[in-house]
Amino acid sequence: MLGSDLVIWYCSGDGLGLGLWDAVEDLQDVAMAGVPIWFIGTDMLYASYGSASVTFTTADLPYTVTGLASYDVQSYGKDGGEGCPQINAGPAVAANFTGCLTWIFPTLWWVDGVTPAPGNVEVLYQMGPAGYTFGGVPCMVRKLDEGLDVTSSFFDPALLATAEMRTQFINETIQYLGLNTAVRSVSQPAGLRVSAWGDDRWHVAAPQRVHAYG
Repeated sequence: MLGSDLVIWYCSGDGLGLGLWDAVEDLQDVAMAGVPIWFIGTDMLYASYGSASVTFTTADLPYTVTGLASYDVQSYGKDGGEGCPQINAGPAVAANFTGCLTWIFPTLWWVDGVTPAPGNVEVLYQMGPAGYTFGGVPCMVRKLDEGLDVTSSFFDPALLATAEMRTQFINETIQYLGLNTAVRSVSQPAGLRVSAWGDDRWHVAAPQRVHAYG
């Protein structure tokens, strides 16, 4: 992974069986070496820390690597069983991302809501709409600080409402991370160089070495 231009660790939404925390020391070494990492998945924080809320310190990977001060809420579990209806681009990055994304379901359960730590941590997406119980709570952040470049999406983009929306989201994110990687939707595994097992929903065609794990 140290030779990669971007490492994508895709966890989907399997509750406690995500595999992320089994590799946490290796992933921390990769991040500290300056390799950009993009963590993706519902329940990533729950898998290690259980139900919200949890406050992190500088001794915790979520603080030092992913740029989180706290893990605050979970949709459905903490909103009275409602679920998150949509996510909205963060105000500071709205020009770079689709403003509103919705799901194949009326609402999405178990989206983790967080508070960014001090430093250069951007909110890329937050739960919405404004009238939702957790409207405005960040659910996708990027730490670009202390030599690290780590993005975390605390939801599963495979559950976005349409194939076009999923492709657009992946394209916009990778481009925002500074890579010129083109993504198109495919119906069978093809083209993506995967260094471990995973769910190949996107085809990546680019000169960069993009490794996906999950």
